Amino acid sequence: MAVPVFYTPLTKAQLGFFSHQKGPCADFEMDFFRCASRVGQTKSVTVCKKELDDFAECAMKKKEFERYVIMQKERKKQGRPYAPTPAPDVAGIIN
Repeated sequence: MAVPVFYTPLTKAQLGFFSHQKGPCADFEMDFFRCASRVGQTKSVTVCKKELDDFAECAMKKKEFERYVIMQKERKKQGRPYAPTPAPDVAGIIN
């Protein structure tokens, strides 16, 4: 991580803006950074490709979206209707 040029009270609050450390991809990001810290920034793209690919998939959901598009095409090809929307669960709502 880069050292801030100017350290203000907001600097520490902004550290998490450009990371995935508080989300579902935190473990994948840490795996990549652990690997990259061992081999260095230049070689990390090739040596840590598996970790980087896992992190990128988690963050961007490219395979998940491609699967969704394929499923929609198949549904359209078969002429199947969409499932009806289920009724809302009113028992779980607290006023």
